[in-house]
Amino acid sequence: MRVKEAVDTFPVGYRFLADEWLPDGLQLEESRQFAGSLNQAGIDYISVMGGTYESFSLPEIVEKSRQEGYMLNLAAEIRAEVDVPVIAAGRFATGAFADRAISDGKTDLIGLARVLWADPQWPKRVHDGREADIIHCNPDCVDGGACMQMLMKGRPAFCVEWPAEKMTEWKAKFV
Repeated sequence: MRVKEAVDTFPVGYRFLADEWLPDGLQLEESRQFAGSLNQAGIDYISVMGGTYESFSLPEIVEKSRQEGYMLNLAAEIRAEVDVPVIAAGRFATGAFADRAISDGKTDLIGLARVLWADPQWPKRVHDGREADIIHCNPDCVDGGACMQMLMKGRPAFCVEWPAEKMTEWKAKFV
């Protein structure tokens, strides 16, 4: 509440870990209660995600993360508990999938991270009906994410799906 008072009318949201996907970690049941508390405290939106650095290396989570919208069910569960906008993340590869997630009431907004890393033009291409031109994040690249492996090592990340000219640009800056 003090943060909202300090920023006046500026929206204040919360990046929300709904499930750590670890046996003894934070579970969705606990997170539902916390989401309700955030809602009552006056938060403006909740951006839902799942997993931790530790769980992302587990084989079942690696497999799950290859699926489009793999965190959508978490957002839908939290969405049912609150009346503030919810943002879903987790490999939204196509505009049709994102539209369906919103129209089905599972989320209010879509968060794009690796999708934009692979192709910063994704929103424009979707808007213009040029989804065939999208450079997609490949979940099978180097054990599920060369970009994540680079980040975990504290190194500048790149996308193995980038066209040659973009890779040349990247190498000129960081290598």
